[in-house]
Amino acid sequence: MKTKTHTKYFTTDNLQVKSVTTLIGQHLGWNKQMLIAWSRIQGLKGKDANKVRDEAGEIGTLAHKYCEAYIKKEKVDTTDYSENQIKKAIIAYDAFREWDSQVKPEYVESEIKLVSDKYKTGGTCDLILKIKNKLVIADLKTSKGLYDEFIVQLGAYRKLYELQTGNKISSGLLLRLDKEGNGFEQHQIPLKKLNWGWKVFQHCLKLEELKQK
Repeated sequence: MKTKTHTKYFTTDNLQVKSVTTLIGQHLGWNKQMLIAWSRIQGLKGKDANKVRDEAGEIGTLAHKYCEAYIKKEKVDTTDYSENQIKKAIIAYDAFREWDSQVKPEYVESEIKLVSDKYKTGGTCDLILKIKNKLVIADLKTSKGLYDEFIVQLGAYRKLYELQTGNKISSGLLLRLDKEGNGFEQHQIPLKKLNWGWKVFQHCLKLEELKQK
């Protein structure tokens, strides 16, 4: 039986802080109506929306593991995953390898843990790449679509990465890996849009601060 463990983030003075994705989920809510509608559709189909969501989450997690293992030349333990989860994750992974063969990026960092003492938040960034000798921050997604929240997340990660390393990011990249065999979608996120994402995330931080008062 698989036991889910969520990454915990601590500042240098050992204060546990909320993750970027948790803060976005709690305070942004731009997709709330869409999620409600999706849940209703699942119910009309006779499906448990929570189970459908969790299944998709497991597939996404395993797909990420396959991609990370490919970059680090490691093996993936699939013991705790179902046959369907493995099958779908491999389809998404194949899309990643197709993208890799076309773009041929240099992998600088993979699954890098980021924490900010100043902003009291943390997160794990999927990839830092060099493409055409420029530093790019990237996030892998196995969702059916790409949403503005993803740019907010990437904008926050970019800020945390620059604070933590001193390295400057030139642009962002959202890479959607389809689980049904439709390949990949690469979306370039310019610096201007990353700056927008960071501004939005700062409002999430402010809302969290107000909530604690």
